[in-house]
Parts: sequence; C-alpha cells; structure tokens
Amino acid sequence: MNSTNSTNSTNSTNLTAQNQPIDLTAQVSVLAQARLNRVLTGRLAHGADLTEALLTLCQAEGVQLGWVRLLGAVSRIKLAYYDQLTHRYEARMFDGMYEILNGTGNLSPKAGVPFLHLHVTLGDADFNAFGGHVLPGDSCVFACEYQLTVLDSTADLNRDEQDADTGLGLWCPYLQRQHG
Repeated sequence: MNSTNSTNSTNSTNLTAQNQPIDLTAQVSVLAQARLNRVLTGRLAHGADLTEALLTLCQAEGVQLGWVRLLGAVSRIKLAYYDQLTHRYEARMFDGMYEILNGTGNLSPKAGVPFLHLHVTLGDADFNAFGGHVLPGDSCVFACEYQLTVLDSTADLNRDEQDADTGLGLWCPYLQRQHG
C-alpha cells in the first residue's frame, strides 16, 4: 500500500463538485477537549435491553461523557433510520437471530441526564448486513460485550439544543454558547 498522497486525490478532497475551493475551516468545529478517565469493559446480561443496560451502567459508574463499542448478538431490536428530508425517524422492529457486527455510540448529557446515542450494524443468517439508530426499550440481548471509554471534560458538552440545519439534537458548540 502506497502511503503517499497524490496531488489529484488531495485536490479532489478540497474542491466541490463544481471545482470550487472549500473552506475547510468552516467544515469542522472543535466542541470540547477531554481526557481519558478510564475504560470499562464487560458484558451485558442475557435478556437485557441494550440501551437500558448501558445507561444503568453509566448511572452506577457516574459516567456523563464517553464512547461505547459493542460486539455480540440480539434476538430483538428496534432500529431507526433518520429521513433527512422530513427530519423524522422511521422505525422498524427486528425479531430473530442477529449478530452485532459493530456497535458504536457516544454518551453525553441531555436535559441533565446521560443520553446514549447508539448505532449498530447487524448481520443475519444469510450474511446480509444492515443497521441503524438503536431505539431504547425494545431490544433483547442474546450476548453482548462492551467497552465504555469514559472521558473527563470541563466543557459544557450536551444535546440540549436542536441543530437548525438537521433537526437533530447534536452536540452543542460550547464556545459559541459562551462567547456568541
């Protein structure tokens, strides 16, 4: 594998479809800096609800900010797809045997309580893969191992405001709230 970037690939990254330059500073914002506090590793109980079990763990451990990774299997799960045009979630229940090929999420306060934003990619017996946003309260763990990376942050990073462009409760840019 060649690790050298060609001029063409770099230029295509920095141009729009109309070959206009992109101001990359307007594309990314740093919302907070955090330090690694600790990493919790374990498994969720057979039959547990995926999100409720993880939130219970976070409350018991005093976790307000972090990242979650999952592997395992579920026998039931409710996933959602966010329609970018209507700004609404379309939900679907899946009952059956599904492997959690990957689960990724983050944890931050929303209205003062821990909020888990979790997505999974699942695989079925026919080796099809699909995924979506995990909705709370409608899953049943068959087996699940987790890694919860706990972060320390002095930033006021939360999901209390709705993003005007997307309709989503994204992380709020604390610097803009404090100074803007």
